[in-house]
Amino acid sequence: MAAHDLLKRRNTRMIWKTCSFLLILSLLSGCSAVGFRATKTHQWDFPPMSVSDIDVETYNGVVKIERSDTDLIEVDSIVNVGGLTQELADQRLLEVIPSAEVSDGVLKLRVNELPIGISASVQFVVRVPQVKGVRARTSNGSISVHAPSNVVDAKTSNGKISVRGVTGKLTLVTSNGAIEISDTVAEVIAKTSNGNITAEFVPVGSSNELRTSNGRIDVAFPENRLISINASTSNGAVSCELPLEPGEKQKKTSLMGRTIGSDESPESDVTLRTSNGSIRIRQLEKRSITDSEVKSEENFHTLEL
Repeated sequence: MAAHDLLKRRNTRMIWKTCSFLLILSLLSGCSAVGFRATKTHQWDFPPMSVSDIDVETYNGVVKIERSDTDLIEVDSIVNVGGLTQELADQRLLEVIPSAEVSDGVLKLRVNELPIGISASVQFVVRVPQVKGVRARTSNGSISVHAPSNVVDAKTSNGKISVRGVTGKLTLVTSNGAIEISDTVAEVIAKTSNGNITAEFVPVGSSNELRTSNGRIDVAFPENRLISINASTSNGAVSCELPLEPGEKQKKTSLMGRTIGSDESPESDVTLRTSNGSIRIRQLEKRSITDSEVKSEENFHTLEL
């Protein structure tokens, strides 16, 4: 009986220690089950002629680059801060300072380094008529670039990446999230550790690579385009709906072959890899990207996908 009581007392002490640790951790992080929030939106406007590229770095926040129908570049930064009381949340909100400035044609969007103990998220939303290049970094949040651009370099530790309307080059990396690409003519590198990849694009060059460790890959290419495809999965199936040249090697889990293209079609190479998921290669619906969709890129106006 004494041994039972001793064990009970030890368990009680362990529970109190665990609860105390969680309470201290909650106080340090500024969060609790009944915490309070404070939010503020910062806004900036820039003339489009002053900006050729956008460079964004934030944490715990979404990054959105959207197409604007106005002649201004508009930037919103939404700051969200937590605290155990409303007064504490309001006070901490003043310590989170996003910034936007143009230097040598590059619009740089940043947020200051936070003091220890502040829990916050900082989101950037940019509306732009057109832009040459986009670089986006966030540690915990999604990234979307849906504006006419030539180069997109996007990386997030935890979130989805979505890109549309790019002509040039894409480099997309996420540790945990899906990747979506559409209305694009580019050399594409897209990698995720855990998520599906869906891509509808015209591949350019010899370095196209789409890779996921855990997820399926669904790609769509235009017909009559000469594409060398190297696709494989460790656990799943590979299917191709595009016509292949005679004698190409296709197995259940791999494909090495070239699609049948026209004489005028430039050749491009595409590598597709997943460790756990299927790979589907299908035909992209034939249509024309119009001037209203990508108004800044003259070489897109009559391009057939």
